[in-house]
Amino acid sequence: METKVEAIPSQADQKLQQEFNQWAAAGRGDEMEDHHSNILDQTLSLMDLQPADRVLDLGCGTGWASRRMARLAGEVVGLDVADEMLRRAEQASASITNVRYVWGSAEKILLFALDERWKYKALLAKHGFSNVQARRIPDRSPSPETYSGKWFKYTEELRDFKRIGALLLIAAK
Repeated sequence: METKVEAIPSQADQKLQQEFNQWAAAGRGDEMEDHHSNILDQTLSLMDLQPADRVLDLGCGTGWASRRMARLAGEVVGLDVADEMLRRAEQASASITNVRYVWGSAEKILLFALDERWKYKALLAKHGFSNVQARRIPDRSPSPETYSGKWFKYTEELRDFKRIGALLLIAAK
């Protein structure tokens, strides 16, 4: 990993790092491609990446989405707080010259709640980005009948999250 954004991660980052390092060790990082390929296909279509484009993949995990974007864009930087995920991303991407991985906290970049898209747009504009667009990409993958994970309180909350979708920010600089 090339860069550490901070020497001591926050408590929230430490918790994420521990959990996702365990995911990586159990091979669950690789499952993300199967579960999220539909949403990435939609996202890539909207992004219309060109060879001169530079992409930041926040929460890149094992780098599967970064590698797919690297086929289209000039440069892709994957950022994740889980060092084991990044180690696996680097191994899987060893032959790809336009992708690199950086350890860091999205918490330091994302200052506002996801539902406040206009604040993201204002933040990017403040930092010199133009043509800022914020879009939601619904997750059309099947939802389980029951949910027992810890990210959502119950199955219906997971379904709502998937219906609302991931936030895609597109900007030029």
